[in-house]
Amino acid sequence: MRPTSRTVLGVATATVLAVTAVAPSTAAAPEDDSTGNRPLVGSEASARAGERAATVTLVTGDRILVSRDAAGDAAASALPREDGTVPFVQTRRSGEDLYVYPERATAALAAGRVDEELFNVTGLVRQGYDDAATGTLPLIAVYGTDLARSAPPAAPRGARRGQVLKAVDGVALQADKKRAATFWAEVEAPAARTAGGLRKLRLDRKAEATLEHSTRQVHAPEAWAAGFDGTGTKVAVLDTGADVGHPDLKGRVVASRDFTDSDGVDDRQGHGTHTISTVGGSGAASGGKKKGVAPGTDLLNGKVLDDSGSGAASWIIAGMEWAVAHGADVVSMSLGSPVPTDCTDPMSTAAQQLAQNRGTFAAPGTRTEYYTPGDTRWEQVLSPSFPFGEFMRGTAHAYTAGEKRTERWYDGVVAPTAPRDAAGKPVLVAERQGNLIGFADALWGDSTHDAQAGSFGDIGNVRLSRDGEPLGESAWPFGVFEVPSANGAYTLEQNVMKIGSKVWERSTSVNSVWKFTSKLDESVYSQGIPILFPRYTLPEDGLKTLAATDDQKIGLTATGHAGYTPAALTSARLSYSYDGGTTWTEAQVSRQDGAWTATVNHAGAAGRSP
Repeated sequence: MRPTSRTVLGVATATVLAVTAVAPSTAAAPEDDSTGNRPLVGSEASARAGERAATVTLVTGDRILVSRDAAGDAAASALPREDGTVPFVQTRRSGEDLYVYPERATAALAAGRVDEELFNVTGLVRQGYDDAATGTLPLIAVYGTDLARSAPPAAPRGARRGQVLKAVDGVALQADKKRAATFWAEVEAPAARTAGGLRKLRLDRKAEATLEHSTRQVHAPEAWAAGFDGTGTKVAVLDTGADVGHPDLKGRVVASRDFTDSDGVDDRQGHGTHTISTVGGSGAASGGKKKGVAPGTDLLNGKVLDDSGSGAASWIIAGMEWAVAHGADVVSMSLGSPVPTDCTDPMSTAAQQLAQNRGTFAAPGTRTEYYTPGDTRWEQVLSPSFPFGEFMRGTAHAYTAGEKRTERWYDGVVAPTAPRDAAGKPVLVAERQGNLIGFADALWGDSTHDAQAGSFGDIGNVRLSRDGEPLGESAWPFGVFEVPSANGAYTLEQNVMKIGSKVWERSTSVNSVWKFTSKLDESVYSQGIPILFPRYTLPEDGLKTLAATDDQKIGLTATGHAGYTPAALTSARLSYSYDGGTTWTEAQVSRQDGAWTATVNHAGAAGRSP
């Protein structure tokens, strides 16, 4: 069989489209306030979508800006490093959580040497581990050495050592975010992974207090009547501390210890006192009516949750070890975390090890979650030329049991476009509110998918001019500009590109120029801006290559956004270049039954990038 030569679809393709346009439609007024209360498109408030933007420093030292897109979903953008380079990242969404994986972590993730939750940027923000909340990242380093019989290793550079967690052969660490890159380089060095060295680096996750049920629900009165009140046993309650001066607890607590960063073992939150009283309170405050489940047991008060009701996994593990060392028969923990686990995390491992080796029964609070088919919506993602392509997402779908769905991916040349909402309709991309014009599109997309913000080093800028005079420029591919109230001719120019890899020689940059007129209309809150997005359809494959033959047909169309609905195309031109735009070849363009088609000839262009 004779091989078919291919030519690479590249960047230097210019298309000029002229349209007969209806008047710009007025952007829909906000549903919650007819007088106008919605943040301007392209503004910081709009990016947050009701929540503050947060910067998160990952364990690798890479910094990620976490915000919300127009649909309210979490979005992430990689920020430049100190040397000015932008890390390549991959993103993954799981439910409401967004994971961001930088290039320097891929080997460790693939080998299972690092906890995936260290890259759950929404989870890190939710737990208060973003940069505005803390300057350190709490970690648990698990080693291949039996730390019960040997000295713990020294802390890696860029971190300080905390609790030694012998039950899991681990050490709690606090990594300084400003030195995170140094820390990561040291723990990933081959010497750190030798036998007996660092086995896995985990996030020191937070757990929160959860409420327990009443004694009547567990049939405690029947047990008391049979003579079982806990006498001769010892129960450790690991919680927010305890008010040992409470009438129900006077003389009941035999030992206390604080494992948190709070000031002492006292309960300033209330949950711990409630829980330990439920376990073994005397009922003195109620005349014996509200006794604990085991009013005869000896109580150990371990404070593992701080005064806000949350605590690190390392605090809880240290509390379990202390409880077992003090002879606890039962360790009660009314706490939990929303993070799913396969029971290999340090806290689960410690509970199992201590229970097996010491004969102690661990009784953590539990939560059962049920998922009904059709309730969970899944969002498809695609990256052609993985891992260095445009990382795009499709419309989220819910699936019923046994349902199969055929999804067509990559249905056109990727270029700037309007993002789509949950119903698959274009959202508002550009508008005028008073004397402000805002703009924010999707950096990449085809006719049905659009790019997730912050994926794989997408960067760009946008500038606005009026009657030939510059009004402003944004270092990001979106922005807000102050404009005069009088009518004027505007030019909006956006540049988006990919950097850092020769693999990205396909569609590495796009320059888009839009021209429109605008003036203040005080009778409306929002005026849609007439922004068009050219669309190209052609027989390219998943690697964005075409057969190097003549008579290639390219369909030409244009789409708008929620603030502007264009009419039919009245003329179109397309030119292409093989030398980065120095010389151009104009394609033949024809129209048939309202459809525009350009014909390009690529014979003799095998391996070249048009």
